[in-house]
Amino acid sequence: MPRIDAPFAMRVARAAYRGPGAPVASVVLARTTSTEFRGKLPVWRVQFEDAETTRVFVSPENGRIVGVRTGTWRLYDFFWGLHIMDWKNHEDFNTPWMMTFAAGG
Repeated sequence: MPRIDAPFAMRVARAAYRGPGAPVASVVLARTTSTEFRGKLPVWRVQFEDAETTRVFVSPENGRIVGVRTGTWRLYDFFWGLHIMDWKNHEDFNTPWMMTFAAGG
């Protein structure tokens, strides 16, 4: 399959969207990592203008959805980062802070 373009990524994201109605959406080819998506780049980011600020990440290589982020996901990710004491990437649970509190416990 040839690399997909922005209109195709939009169709994929709209077909997968499960929110109410059909909100306006925009498509951007993301080339840098962010707190929301750390997978293989570049990736199409389809952003819906809904209450959850839903973002669907679509692979330009095969048209598969490689990530979906919503307001609920962002809230969970924020508290997960607090829980594991990794305030930057929200992935590393072996931070010096965590080790210090674990040893102190």
